[in-house]
Amino acid sequence: GHIPGAANRYWMDDLIKESGVLRSPDELRRAYEGAGVRPGRLTVSYCNTGMQSSHTWFVLRYLGFESLLYDGSMGEWSRAANAPIVSGAAPR
Repeated sequence: GHIPGAANRYWMDDLIKESGVLRSPDELRRAYEGAGVRPGRLTVSYCNTGMQSSHTWFVLRYLGFESLLYDGSMGEWSRAANAPIVSGAAPR
């Protein structure tokens, strides 16, 4: 499941597969904007435990987007009373 309003972006898609180097800022910006990230709008990254989403937080900050990291991530969210969870994977 996922938090309502979430979009799915795999953190390793930010890297050039052969070298492990970050893609260009223009490529990254297009990819994140395609996932719904907008300048001037706060984006919160999360994953299951907060580890992989820290990469997303870093890239968003590097690109100049306003970003926070939900370090409790899905593990914490799913234990909270009455926290809404949408079944299935978040849209890509």
